[in-house]
Amino acid sequence: MKKYLLIFSSLLLPSMAMALISNPPADILFKKNVYAYKLSPNGEWIGSMAGDASVYNIETGEYFDYWGSFLGLGNCVANNGIAVGDATDSGVILINGRIIHPESLSSFSFCDLHGITPDATRVVGIVNNPNRDGVSYVPIVCEMDADGTLGEAVILPYPKKDFFDMTPQWSTGVWISDDGKTVIGEVVDWRGMYTAPIVYTEDENGTWSYFMPSEPLFNPEHIVVPANPWSDEPPAPEFVDFMSPLARTAYEQAYDDWIMSGYNPMLYPEPENYMTPEQIEAYNEAAARYNEWADNPDLDARIKEFNSKYFQVLATSPSFSQNDFTLHPSGEFMMTKGGFEDGASFIYKFNIPGGDYEVINLPQYYSPYPSQILPDGTLIAATGMQETPTCFILTPGSKELITFYDYIRPEYPEAVEWMELNFIGGTGLISMSADQSVIVSGLTPGNISDYDFDTSDYYYSSYIFKPGSDIGGVESIVASQNDGIYRVYNLQGVKMLETKDPAEINTLPKGIYIVNGKKIAL
Repeated sequence: MKKYLLIFSSLLLPSMAMALISNPPADILFKKNVYAYKLSPNGEWIGSMAGDASVYNIETGEYFDYWGSFLGLGNCVANNGIAVGDATDSGVILINGRIIHPESLSSFSFCDLHGITPDATRVVGIVNNPNRDGVSYVPIVCEMDADGTLGEAVILPYPKKDFFDMTPQWSTGVWISDDGKTVIGEVVDWRGMYTAPIVYTEDENGTWSYFMPSEPLFNPEHIVVPANPWSDEPPAPEFVDFMSPLARTAYEQAYDDWIMSGYNPMLYPEPENYMTPEQIEAYNEAAARYNEWADNPDLDARIKEFNSKYFQVLATSPSFSQNDFTLHPSGEFMMTKGGFEDGASFIYKFNIPGGDYEVINLPQYYSPYPSQILPDGTLIAATGMQETPTCFILTPGSKELITFYDYIRPEYPEAVEWMELNFIGGTGLISMSADQSVIVSGLTPGNISDYDFDTSDYYYSSYIFKPGSDIGGVESIVASQNDGIYRVYNLQGVKMLETKDPAEINTLPKGIYIVNGKKIAL
């Protein structure tokens, strides 16, 4: 039996449209400037993406803004409110209102942190590849201390070749299991056209390995693909690679000046003017080797044949949506969305220990992606933010997704009636606590790309729903927490007062406040 249900339904609306929303029931609270994006497993902390990242505590009203930061794509909020993400391509830890740029990640020019274990002891992310083997980004895991200090990044093993025997563009890590021993991500082929899920696991000795769960689905018709004609392509030489460091700096500055001049032909910097005769000779030799490969009369025919087979394989193999996947908390299985060139798409469930899979049909007219798996196996799936977010639920053992409204309607018909009346566009981006006692939802009324973020009069707003409670009817001041301190927040999550004397609360301006997690009216 559920303890209670909390729904955070966020709206992105022009302010003039807000007046059209009917008054909510007594057990629904209106709140601005929160877009419920992620929820901690224990249901206490909401990760908001109302512009910059913020984290909100449902019980106490604590609210932390992290300007210039963004939350990760995976399970990025821990049970203690610590979150992970990035700020200007730098991985960050968001803890108690502070943005920490971990020293252990400072050697990477690019880093995004995407997932964190519920106990906040291990994080997962991606970094630029220091190995210089052609793979741009690779996955990492780091141990984390209670103060947000990260240990050294451990680069997980990753494939050096894609399914077409070329160097993949990247290999990522996004979601992490509760015990921190299973990570999932994706591998994108060298052309950026084929995406496949990847699973990394750590054994009892601390050794990581990976496997590609969708490999049995690749090229089901066993189409014979000829050798990739680009596999023996020599490096295309660049003039600057043959210049001295000093000459290269001077040339690049002159080149920038030429662009700023509006491409004045009189200012075009000839590369050979920045090279010695020996450097010019070395460049010419490299260019001759490349031209010999490119001028091979068989190359065009090889490329044509390869492309024909390549696209035949793509047409018969499901390519999986980038970042549209989620991991069961135990690490036992993952779910992702895959589709074909003809537009058909499905949800795939890959069992990690056994390696088998099953396919689930999507609802008619919708193409939701898996966004969260609960411990009991319930799947939450939602359409993207570029659409009007609509959430679907797949219960354990079922093969059919149902809408979120239909999922909660039997227990909470009045709440559904009010939401259907006011939020006709969609049910929103739903997240749930591990025991389903807390549900949060971020909602937009239409295609978010229709809004001009610079000129539109809009704001994010939210509704908190707790069936069976009258959150508007508390008139007396509640008892203090165990430490005897009264912490008072306004409805925007701003701390207004912290005191041991409850009489001081009455000195605040008249209004509605949250005192030690409960609402009062002064």
